[in-house]
Amino acid sequence: MWILYQIRPGSQAQRGFTLLELLIALAVLVVLAGLGLPELGRLLHRQRIASAHAELQAALGYARGEAVRRAAQVSLCRRAAGSGPAACASGGRDWSHGWIVFVDRGAETGARDPVLGEILLVHEGFATHATLTFTAPRGASLTYDDQGWPDRNFVGGAFKFCSKADASLGKRLVASRLGRLRTEPLNCRG
Repeated sequence: MWILYQIRPGSQAQRGFTLLELLIALAVLVVLAGLGLPELGRLLHRQRIASAHAELQAALGYARGEAVRRAAQVSLCRRAAGSGPAACASGGRDWSHGWIVFVDRGAETGARDPVLGEILLVHEGFATHATLTFTAPRGASLTYDDQGWPDRNFVGGAFKFCSKADASLGKRLVASRLGRLRTEPLNCRG
């Protein structure tokens, strides 16, 4: 029988790792981390898009519910870049700077201004990591009437969420003429 090492009576065996064993373990750890980090970054971007999508979908549902609850018109408009929280942007399709949900007292006159009504929700936006555009004939706002239906001039549209870091990551939130929402995957490259 072979004995690889022998402990002498009265002495203790050495415990722990050698420097070589620690360096090999560290090298394996670095290689594994190098393989996993790119996918972790992609996961982070995918999660940011999913979060932005969920926030807007919740805001649309909130606006619709408040319109019915208050028996009044409630609008959701895109927030003007670099403005105070109560300024809707006119024209354009970029919603990356956030949105405002408000009771729309000026909807009959066409003057959609949150200052005229009560502001219910302000979203600050996410212009640093994603783009959000609304493709509809009138892309600056969406109004729900007291029954929870989009205003009669709304013909449908789509909110497009695209990651600035990875164009293959995207989602589309489609709003039908009747206000029903559905989600579709989106490749922002094309």
